Amino acid sequence: MLRSDWDALSRRIEGLIKASTFLFQCHNNDMAYSTNVLIESCSQTADAIKNLSVYKSSMQLAALSALERFTEWWEKTKSLNVRGFDGVMAYTTVLASFRSEFDHLFMEHDSIIRSRVTRAFLHLQRSLVVDDTLREKWLAAFEDHETACEELGAVHLLSHGVYAFKASATGGRTDLILGQDFVVDDGILAGSDGLVLTEWKRVHKQAEAEANRLAATNQAKLYADGPIAGFELTTERYLVLVSKTEFGVTTVEQDGAILYRTISIILDPDVPSRAARKGREPGKSSST
Repeated sequence: MLRSDWDALSRRIEGLIKASTFLFQCHNNDMAYSTNVLIESCSQTADAIKNLSVYKSSMQLAALSALERFTEWWEKTKSLNVRGFDGVMAYTTVLASFRSEFDHLFMEHDSIIRSRVTRAFLHLQRSLVVDDTLREKWLAAFEDHETACEELGAVHLLSHGVYAFKASATGGRTDLILGQDFVVDDGILAGSDGLVLTEWKRVHKQAEAEANRLAATNQAKLYADGPIAGFELTTERYLVLVSKTEFGVTTVEQDGAILYRTISIILDPDVPSRAARKGREPGKSSST
């Protein structure tokens, strides 16, 4: 489902609520023409909402349930056949209630997935400090190819319940793990908590870091597929720069409603604990 489709409908409902509020403030229930216009506009908006069912095959259960409840509420309200102020109030109340639920569905989901992505990258960076085997695996991937880093990173994100993909040249989704067009099927919907767009780049030296970030940003901006309602993080995209050593780069860039957040993955971080372990002679313990 296109997030833009819902945003347009949400604004439309907001406009109807404002118009209804203005009408009520006039304190004149004899304005049949005005109330009829508002009721007809509410009916057209309800039809547009019900038409969102064309996306039901890609909707999360929560979104689909909300849409089904709305259809039930709307039919019951229509059966009352109320007009005038009572009719305007009845119809706008149903629309406002659904709008509140669907808006919350998007916002709550984005918050949950954002938190899981943050935790996944924090876990990966800390693991690279303490897990020598994992670090060697990532260093080998870094020397091999960019896609090798993508594969390892996507599998790590999936362990945190997030399925990562990247933008294809045509604006669709590419599966980072399988390297093919990404088809969201029942298995992915049941086995993960959400989708997130990521673009991965290797940074071999500080001088190329910002250029690589910009290249990742431009690739991410190619994405044009319709986000899946209640399942895909639509407000943030992640630019993951992988390097052996520390580097500086722009960390956040806002473009309209989308935030491009840069994540730095340092494969051989120079931290005190590791430095101490490296300097310790075999067979000797550190003094206390």
